[in-house]
Amino acid sequence: MLVRDIMSRNVLTLGPKDTVSRFIGLMEQHHVHEVPIVEGKKLLGIVHYKTVAAKRFSDPSKEKLETLVTKIQTLSEDNTADEAADIIFQAGFRAVPVCSGSNISGIVSVFDLLNVFSKQQEFKETAAEEIMSASEVIDISSDIGKARVLMREKNISRLPVVDSEERLRGVVATFDLLKAVKPSERMNWYSMAAEKETMMGVQISTVMNNNPLTAEKRTKLSEIAGKMVKYKNSGVVIVEGDAPLGVVTTRDLLEFYLSTRQKKGAYVQITGLGKEDPLVAATADRMVRDTVQKISSFLPVQFLFLHTKRYEKGGKTKYSVRCRLMTDKGVFISRAMGWDLRDAAGKALDEIEKIVIKGKERLRDKTLRKVRAFKRREE
Repeated sequence: MLVRDIMSRNVLTLGPKDTVSRFIGLMEQHHVHEVPIVEGKKLLGIVHYKTVAAKRFSDPSKEKLETLVTKIQTLSEDNTADEAADIIFQAGFRAVPVCSGSNISGIVSVFDLLNVFSKQQEFKETAAEEIMSASEVIDISSDIGKARVLMREKNISRLPVVDSEERLRGVVATFDLLKAVKPSERMNWYSMAAEKETMMGVQISTVMNNNPLTAEKRTKLSEIAGKMVKYKNSGVVIVEGDAPLGVVTTRDLLEFYLSTRQKKGAYVQITGLGKEDPLVAATADRMVRDTVQKISSFLPVQFLFLHTKRYEKGGKTKYSVRCRLMTDKGVFISRAMGWDLRDAAGKALDEIEKIVIKGKERLRDKTLRKVRAFKRREE
C-alpha cells in the first residue's frame, strides 16, 4: 500500500512568524505532537513539542516559531506504508509530512499506519502479553513532580495510576501533566532544572485520565491497534482484573510490525542518535549488535531496539536509554542513565543480558524439576 492511499490531506500547519503560545494551543486542542511549518505551501520543517519544551522563554506569546523549526525527512505519495513506518519510527515522531517537491500535500500519522497494519495476520495472531512493557505505576496520592521525574528517568510517556490496593484508577500521560502547569512554565517541563513548587504540589488525581483504554493480556494486537486508531490514543493499559500488568503503545506496535518485515536474522534499531558524534553513534551500534550476537547464541532474537534521549542538567548532557529485546521467550526491557551515551547504553545492554540469562536459568531449573518429578513417578 502506498502513502497516497492512507495519508490525510487536511493538515494543521503554522507559519514561521506564529508564536510558541499558538503552537501550544494547537497542540493541546488537537492533541498533536508536531506541527508542519509552511510559507504558502512550501514546507520549511516541523516544530515538535519536545523541541519547544527544551527551550526557556520569558514570554511564549512573543517567541516566534522560526527559531524552533527542525528539518525532517519527508515522504512522497509514492512511498510504501513500510517506508513510512520506518521513517516515522526513526524520527521518533507521531506524524511525518508528505511532500510533492518542496510543497506539502498531506501528512501520515502513526494511526494511519496502524489502521493498515492491524489487518496483518501477525497482528491477529499475537497477544498483548507477548509485546507489552511491564507497568511502571504511580500511586494516586502522588504529585505530578514525582510523575515527571519517573517518566524522565524511565524514558516513558505514560503511567498507570493505582490506589493503595494496586487497583487501576486511571492513567497519566505527558499531555495531562502539561495541562497542570502555567503556560509560562510548560517550556521547562522536560528540562533537567529543579522542579518548581507549583509543579510538585499538584496531585495526580486532579490531572489523570479517569477512563483509560484497557485490554486483557490475551487481547490480540489487531484489537489493541483498533482501539488506538478509534480513540486517537497512543497507549493501552493491559490489565488482569483490576490490576495493571503492562502497557502497549503505538511505538511498541510499530516496533513489532517492523520486526516482522525482517526476512532473516534479528531486526536491530537505535533511535535518538541524530545529534551524536559519528564515532559515539558507531560505538553504540557495535555494542548493540555484539549483545544481539551474544544472546542469539543461546536464544533466538527477533528484534532489539535501543531508544536514547538527551537531557540538559547544569550545563551538561545526561542520557536516558531504554532497551527493548524480543525473543522467542518473550519481551525483556532494561533502562539506564549516564553522562556518556556509551556508558548508559552499556549499562542497559549489560542489564538486558543479565535478565535474559536469569530467565534462561529459571527455565532450565523448571525443566529439571519436571524431569525429576517424572523420574520419581516412574520409580
